[in-house]
This record gives sequence, structure tokens and C-alpha cells, in this order.
Amino acid sequence: MRSRIGIGRSHSIPFSVLGPSLPYSPLRLKLQVSITVFQCSILSREVTSVSTYSYIFTLMVCGLTLLSGCNGSNATTKSSAVNLKPVPVVNASEFYELVQSSEEPVLVEFSVMTGCFRCNDMRPQVQQLRDDLRGRVEIVRMDFHSNQTLAASLGATVCPSYVLFSNGQPLWAQNYPSSGGLLSSKVSQQLTDNSQSPSENRSEEDSTSF
Repeated sequence: MRSRIGIGRSHSIPFSVLGPSLPYSPLRLKLQVSITVFQCSILSREVTSVSTYSYIFTLMVCGLTLLSGCNGSNATTKSSAVNLKPVPVVNASEFYELVQSSEEPVLVEFSVMTGCFRCNDMRPQVQQLRDDLRGRVEIVRMDFHSNQTLAASLGATVCPSYVLFSNGQPLWAQNYPSSGGLLSSKVSQQLTDNSQSPSENRSEEDSTSF
């Protein structure tokens, strides 16, 4: 009876429970071995249960991390893009006036405002580019669908596409796939070429004057 009470109350059965009732013998040893195996079985189940709970909890944490995003640099990029001013949207008449009157080169993005994952991907990059080139290049946005004929005449065949103007003339068009880094490199190269052109022209004039 005492051994049954011990099993019901706890997983651990003291060896002394069997001591007074049974002398040391092979039978007593077999009983103790059986009890030890029984205890290990229960302990194994408990550990397995804990491991299962830990595994499920880990999966939940990983799932939440994937949903929320675990890339710290990406979160930083998004938060910095929020602080940037949006690229102004112009219509056709505003576009013609801007490219003809601007003293700075003008980069025009032909894109759509909604429903285009490529445009959504480029939007924060162009905002950052506009901030980086402030005072050197004017960047505006036009609706691709509303100005499709104009876009096609400039070589902008998909959305988003980018056309750089200088002195009212288109210099080059960059269709998607693109990136903020690629646009920055091409615009910077164009600015460098523009800055060298006046000095080259003056050198040619000086040489012909002799």
C-alpha cells in the first residue's frame, strides 16, 4: 500500500519504501530497476513535452519576425524614406514649361501612382535621389498612362522609366529594371560631362583665335 501511495504522489519512489518490506535480494533489485525505468520514462515524456513547447514557441517567434521584417537596414531605409519629401507630380503643360525654363537638368519619372510593384519599389529610391541631388538636378514624376504618347516618343516604354533633360533636350532614357544607384551614377556622369563642356568649348575658341 505504501508503494502505491508513493507512486500516486510523486514520480520519485524512495528506495527505503521497499527496504522494510523486502530484504535485499534479486527480486528487490529487479523491482528497483523497474521503478527506475518507469521514472526515466516519465521524465522523458516531460522533457519531450517541454521541447515540443519550446519548438512551437520558436516557430511562432520566427513567423512573427518574418511578418514584421527582420532586416534592420531595410527598416532604417523605410524610416528615412518617410522623412523625405515626395517627388512632385506634374502634368503635360507643367512638364514642357519646366524642361524649357529650368537652369538645372531635369529627370522625369514616368510611372503610375498605384498598382505597380516596380513603381512602388523605385519610389523611395527616387525620393532619396532627389534629396541627394537637391540644387543640382530637378526630379519630377509624370503619370505613365496619362502621358503614354509622350513617354513613348522619349523612349520610355515601360513603367517606371526615366528621361533626363538638359537645356530642354532629352539626353537619355532609362527603362526598368533600374535602381537609385544606377540613376545616380548616370546623372552624376552627365553633370560631369556638362561641367567639362564649357571649358572644352572655350579651349576650342582660344585655339581658333590664333
